[in-house]
Amino acid sequence: MEETKLYSKSELIDIINEGNKKGLISIKCSIDQLINITNTDKIKEVSSITDSFDINHGAFFRLLVKRFDFHKFFRCSTIGGLTKNIIELSKDAKLYGYGDDESGINKLKGDLFEIFAELFFKLTTSDNRIGIVDYRPVIDSDDYGVDGVGIAINNAPVTVQVKFRSNVTELLTIKHIKNLQGLSYKKHKVPVESGTNIVIFTNCAGVHWNTETNVMRKSILVYSSFENPSQYNLTKLIDGNNSFWKNLISIIKYNINEITVECTQE
Repeated sequence: MEETKLYSKSELIDIINEGNKKGLISIKCSIDQLINITNTDKIKEVSSITDSFDINHGAFFRLLVKRFDFHKFFRCSTIGGLTKNIIELSKDAKLYGYGDDESGINKLKGDLFEIFAELFFKLTTSDNRIGIVDYRPVIDSDDYGVDGVGIAINNAPVTVQVKFRSNVTELLTIKHIKNLQGLSYKKHKVPVESGTNIVIFTNCAGVHWNTETNVMRKSILVYSSFENPSQYNLTKLIDGNNSFWKNLISIIKYNINEITVECTQE
C-alpha cells in the first residue's frame, strides 16, 4: 500500500535544495511538472513572494491547532462585519485555550484583531496612503504597548498599537495608549517629529481629540472607523473592497496549507 504525502511549497523547495547538494533527488511527477518546479528563478520568486505573506502572529498558529475557523472569521467585507465576527467567535474563547472569563474573551478579541492588522498592513504595502513594509508583530513577551513594527513610507521605523473595541463608538484616551510613545522613541528609534511613524490601528471611533492633540501632540497617525472623510478611515479603505478581502482569504488559505501537512494512504 503506497503512502502519499502532500508537501507544502516551502518543504518542497527545501527538499529540492537538499537534493541539489547531494546530487541525487527522486520526485514522482511529470517531466513538465519537474521542469517547472526545479526552475531556480521560479523557486526564488515563490520564496520571496510567499515569505512576505507569511502570518507571523503567534496566535494564528495556536488557534489553527485548536481548529479555529478562520474562514468564518473573515466571512465579511466590512470592518463592521469583522467586528461582529470577532465578538461572536470570542464567545467560545475557552475552546481555543483562552479563559472563559472576561479577560480570556477580551484576549481572544485582541489577538484576532491583531492578526487582521498584520494582514491589513501586508496587503497595503504599495498603497501610498499606508505603505508600511516589513510589518511584523512583536512577540507576546515584548508586548508592552507596541504590537507591531515595520518601515514607514518615509523609510524610517514605524510602530503600531492595535486596539479592538466591542463598542465601536468608543474613543481611546491616554490611559489606553500610555506606553506607546515612549517605547516608540526609546526602543524602536521612531523619529520624534514625523507625526506618521507612530500608528494606532483600531476598529472604534479613534482617539479622543484631547489625547491626540494635547497629550500626544499630534505625533500619532490613527486608522479607525471614525465618520470623518479621511484617507485613514477603515470604512473607506476596506468596506466593500472586494480585491482586499479576496486577497486576504488567499493569504489565509496559503498559510493554512503551508502549516498543514496531509498524509493519505491508497
